Amino acid sequence: MAKAPTVKAVCIQCGTSTRHVILHKQSQSSSSGYPEGVQFWKEYQIIQCMGCEIISFREEEGSTEWWDPVTGRPEVYETLYPSRTKGRLPMERHDMLPGKAKRLYLEILKALNHGAALLAALGIRALIEAICIDFECTGRNLESRIETLVSKGHLAQKHAKFLHALRFMGNEAAHEINTPSPTELTSALDIVESLMQTIYTLDELASHLKSKQAKS
Repeated sequence: MAKAPTVKAVCIQCGTSTRHVILHKQSQSSSSGYPEGVQFWKEYQIIQCMGCEIISFREEEGSTEWWDPVTGRPEVYETLYPSRTKGRLPMERHDMLPGKAKRLYLEILKALNHGAALLAALGIRALIEAICIDFECTGRNLESRIETLVSKGHLAQKHAKFLHALRFMGNEAAHEINTPSPTELTSALDIVESLMQTIYTLDELASHLKSKQAKS
């Protein structure tokens, strides 16, 4: 008996990339009609995680015109249903964020929950810019402004490394139109939320606590 084909995909329950069995698949193809004969194809798959055994749906799309210039191989675009980022709620005490940061953060969540991964990545970079502006950190580029956050004492150097990683992700999304994976996006948002909790909400809560202590 032939062994069932498998594919690696982010599992909606495990929360990480796991091997999935393809239970069933159906393919469709078409051509552009031009003399060059450009071919397009889609494959629809019912997949099951080999770890937790949860079942979901995967769509794979490709074309004879889509090539990765680095690897020299055809590019394949994957869409998973349900979305692996859908349903994320705002972090606790997000209402304590300043105006621009709060608006951007909520828009990022909206993009993430609607499967707009590229827009979410661009939004995360814009959010870092907004944080730098809020703390009056100037510089010729975002890299130098992040370092100013450190020199002003708003951010530890080890946390700056995380922001630089997110900056690179945003640059790739903006300039190379590289869409991060659901796992990369959720990890990026985890980092941003942790940093905002540190530089915004914890400072605000500490100020309230000091004020109460002074009055008592």
